Amino acid sequence: MIKSPKRCLPPFEEYQKTLPKYIPFAYDPNALKRLPFGYIELMNNCPSQPMLYYNPHYSMHKQTMKDFLAKFPQKKQIGRGSFWDVYCVRDPNDGILKVVKISIQPHMTAVYENEFINIETTKNCEYIIQCISTQKIDNMYFIMMDLMKGSIWDLLHQRPMEFFEIIYVTGTVLRGLRELHRLGLAHMDVKPENIFVLSDGRVKLGDLNSCRKIGESLSLEDIGEPSYCAPEVIGGQASQLADVFSLGITIFEMDTRRKFPNYEQNFYFTDPILLNLFRFEELKQMYLFMTITQPSYRVTVDQLLSMSIFENPDVKVFPSVL
Repeated sequence: MIKSPKRCLPPFEEYQKTLPKYIPFAYDPNALKRLPFGYIELMNNCPSQPMLYYNPHYSMHKQTMKDFLAKFPQKKQIGRGSFWDVYCVRDPNDGILKVVKISIQPHMTAVYENEFINIETTKNCEYIIQCISTQKIDNMYFIMMDLMKGSIWDLLHQRPMEFFEIIYVTGTVLRGLRELHRLGLAHMDVKPENIFVLSDGRVKLGDLNSCRKIGESLSLEDIGEPSYCAPEVIGGQASQLADVFSLGITIFEMDTRRKFPNYEQNFYFTDPILLNLFRFEELKQMYLFMTITQPSYRVTVDQLLSMSIFENPDVKVFPSVL
């Protein structure tokens, strides 16, 4: 248990002395030193790519997709993820531009059904992206939502983030995670691509297809992007502390504007090569407490939100970005 009467985290070096000597993997203390220069790449050198290959069965449902999109007078594809094609459309009912997500993995119905359930469960959550409508036609899934400016990933491709911006985003995501955890859910895929900037400058957590019930057993197919996953998640269970770990990796990327290295390198999360990339000492300390390998010693969402640095949740800091 982490205790601090000053509503801030104690120095990590002191807390680290209380941790048991536990190493879950065959860590190599020199792993990052042997990597080629520039391996920990800047964000703008790392294009967003779907984790899954293109599904040939997708073409069987193209007519259903065309029929659905035909009702919108204006439409343009603006992205593709692992499970969705994303379109910007003009709603014929009110003339406002909105976003439509269209499923592209017809054989993975369980993923889409799970997201539809999670959308309904979180419909009253203040810090979670809200959907306008959901629809299923001929084994295809459609989601409509308000148009957003973009994601934190998009922002990091454009410029470095300021300290107060990172604190605002971190505090907002923590509040979103608290809402999910109180509903008995863990997000399980916290990363810059899933943190969205709304048109009014607010930030919300989105993309609920990896969201699982706390304590639910996970297979390799259930987990989010591996470089953000807590070590205990692989072959383990969905948990609140796994979300904290993923947010810790996200803080590293927001501060350093660099893509976190892949697990395959067997490095220490406290490797000086990583820590020296931080610009802000407060964020480095948060990262260290949030990525402790042993989950029972990791800082919790409530402990982080009790810090004075997260006191003002309503400040909008992105009035003109993206």
